[in-house]
Amino acid sequence: MWKWITAAVVGMVAVAGGGAALAYKLGAIGPDAFNREKPAIEVIVTEAQRGELVRVVSAPGMVEPRTSVNVSARVSSTIMALPFREGDQVLVGDVLVRLDAEQLQARLAAARSRLKAEEARLTGSQASLVLAGLDYNRIVELHSTGDVSRAEMDRAQAQHAQAQAGVAAGQANIEMTQAEIDERRKDLQNAVISATMNGTITRLNLEVGEQVLGTLQNAGTVIMQIADLSEMLVKARIDETNVALVEPGQTVDIYLTAYPDRVFKGLVERIRLERQLHRDGTSYVEAEIVIEQSADDRLKIGLTANAEIAVKKMDDVLKVPTQAVLGRRIEDLPSEIVAGNTHIDKAKTFTKVVYRLVDGKAVATPVTTGVSDLSETVILGGLSAGDQIVSGPYAILEDLKHDQSIRDRDAPPVVAVMSDGDEEDDTTNAGGDGGEPAQDNGAIDEANVAESSTTSGPG
Repeated sequence: MWKWITAAVVGMVAVAGGGAALAYKLGAIGPDAFNREKPAIEVIVTEAQRGELVRVVSAPGMVEPRTSVNVSARVSSTIMALPFREGDQVLVGDVLVRLDAEQLQARLAAARSRLKAEEARLTGSQASLVLAGLDYNRIVELHSTGDVSRAEMDRAQAQHAQAQAGVAAGQANIEMTQAEIDERRKDLQNAVISATMNGTITRLNLEVGEQVLGTLQNAGTVIMQIADLSEMLVKARIDETNVALVEPGQTVDIYLTAYPDRVFKGLVERIRLERQLHRDGTSYVEAEIVIEQSADDRLKIGLTANAEIAVKKMDDVLKVPTQAVLGRRIEDLPSEIVAGNTHIDKAKTFTKVVYRLVDGKAVATPVTTGVSDLSETVILGGLSAGDQIVSGPYAILEDLKHDQSIRDRDAPPVVAVMSDGDEEDDTTNAGGDGGEPAQDNGAIDEANVAESSTTSGPG
């Protein structure tokens, strides 16, 4: 039994020794096996280049028609007919609403009756005035001969004046009644509401049988809205800090939430002169942007929009992806980078840096930046055209350190020529230098170990 145990132990030691030897031969274990650098991190690399950059001001807003009207009731009545429905197109003069006119006609008839009564009353007042005038003239003659007293003459004069006032009041009553007739006639006309513009019914608030309120002097219940959808605007909210940059005539890219795969073009037409307050508490100045539409477009009112207004265009500037520009504490940067660097303000805590890919390493490079658009930033100093810039992924950029091993994930694999003339795909650069061939230390990629062990033969 002890012989079998001893043989088993010896066999296990032999197998372990053989495995270790093979691993050593293949480079999996060696003098420097535990002293290698960490594998290079794959990053997105972009070349700093010169070109055009357009500075934009982004402003949220809503789509609204250039022209729209609310169709309101000017009389109180009941809706009897609505010939058109929401979405229908109408022309000037089309009847939009018919209201119940029965009561309105009755009121007009009553006013006309009052007018006749006032006219008859005026005729009587005029006759009384004639008689009062004759009496007054006769008493004046008698008073001149001393046949009547002064008191009688004064009384006759008062009666004449009273008759004159009665005639004046009758005339005023007739004018008032005539005005009432005109108003009742107008009310009757307002029982039929017609379109005053060509457009589309974009909102219908009421239905047949519902009551509306209104007066001749003041519009009342809004029955519907008509808009000209052929000319649409974005009413954009320009932040106070950017309003000085926005001017009429500037071009605009308009993004509508309802059309995620399309960019509409526009033009700034007008900037209002009054600062307004949004419901979220922010202040803004409204800009009206005309949307360029095709003949088939029929944009909905109230769509959410975001306008990117091109406020400044620069040619032949050095630029990098905005995401590549990072803030780093100055005290965390190596002293050899900070010392004498004109792009670092030592009075501040943070400085802007861009990481360059140099010989497989991330090199923190302080920069001076200019304006930015939504995707690119102008570099005024610290970089040169053609520099290899680390531009992503952002999760790696957040924690990237100076002198860290990195490699361009989109770079083609480096092919190393072996001593026997065979080529080998060097995709496991142990040095992580992003491009230099690895030393031939016998290391084999994990994926090729099985193949290597079967072709190398026993021992």
